[in-house]
Amino acid sequence: CTYLRTAAIEVTKITTGLAPHPRQCVYGGRALDYVFEVDRIDGGLPENRFLDLAYFFEEERPIRVSTLSTHDMMLQHLKKTFGKNPDFTPEIAASMKKKMVEDLLENRKEEYMTPVGLALLFDRSGGHLNKKMRDVINKWESDSPQW
Repeated sequence: CTYLRTAAIEVTKITTGLAPHPRQCVYGGRALDYVFEVDRIDGGLPENRFLDLAYFFEEERPIRVSTLSTHDMMLQHLKKTFGKNPDFTPEIAASMKKKMVEDLLENRKEEYMTPVGLALLFDRSGGHLNKKMRDVINKWESDSPQW
């Protein structure tokens, strides 16, 4: 079954000339995202992996940072993106989630999935940017068009 998803992606590319829509069920680019804790839905037992498509297809499951994310999910994403950091605490994750909810209520459109978006959220939530975060932001700023 590990090649089923890959085959579906290739068939879509061959027949349409395009990659599948990112939100296409099962084989779209975001179909495997870790949006909320599956373990809380399926009872947390390792044998209950029926909702985990990434596990089924033997692929890595990206963590989607949103207002549905738990603090643990946010910390996992921070560590994966920027490495271990003593500032990545449950308290900063709670502050980041609070900031995302504030953005939502203020109709402020932000993205939190890219390294730049995640670093800016961390900074806006009271975190102290490390070198890797500053480098990511500086590169993004230098690559952005100057109007």
